[in-house]
Amino acid sequence: MAGFSLISAREQWLQADLTPSRAFFRFISNLFISAGGQGVAQAITVGASPFLYTAPASLSGNAIVSGGTVSDISISRDGATFFTTGSSSGMFPLSASDQLKVTWSVKPTMTFLPR
Repeated sequence: MAGFSLISAREQWLQADLTPSRAFFRFISNLFISAGGQGVAQAITVGASPFLYTAPASLSGNAIVSGGTVSDISISRDGATFFTTGSSSGMFPLSASDQLKVTWSVKPTMTFLPR
């Protein structure tokens, strides 16, 4: 059985000076572009508890909650029904306009990473 390759076996991955070939560089660039990476990390200014964060309407991504003293993190798709995550910190995947509710007694740090 033949192996699977995304770059033709005839293409060199490295040039003589050990830098990536044009084909390999293009492959890696396209891989990262298709994997997402819609922007840089955005700090979230945490307000009074319970704090409600709404993901941007045009972006999906991950909300990271760390530090502080957090008693509950819940997620909602409709803004009315919230489901507890069972976690007090971590990375939470959010689709566009999803909401994350964080109940805290000592303010945590929050960051949004667009996909």
